[in-house]
Amino acid sequence: MFFGSRVLDVTNFKHPGPQKLISDALNTDIQEDYTEQAHSGYADELLNQLTIGYLPEKVGHTRLTNEHFMNGLSKEEEEIHNWLDRNIDLKKPLLP
Repeated sequence: MFFGSRVLDVTNFKHPGPQKLISDALNTDIQEDYTEQAHSGYADELLNQLTIGYLPEKVGHTRLTNEHFMNGLSKEEEEIHNWLDRNIDLKKPLLP
């Protein structure tokens, strides 16, 4: 379960309301629903305790750099990057 960029471990969490709210929200971002319900300060503290990590910031398309070449890439590296950019869409799954 996620709260914005925070990853929550709710394995042993017992919701004071319907537990189905938790099971239905697994693998989703609950931030909007949580905020709309105006939870207590205690609930906010529980979020801190349940946080086990953070999602990386938006992953963008970046290239490796090489300080020995004007544009950062040798001609061969530039050709490889161009081929990858044309042939591989990293937004799609690599395996079916």
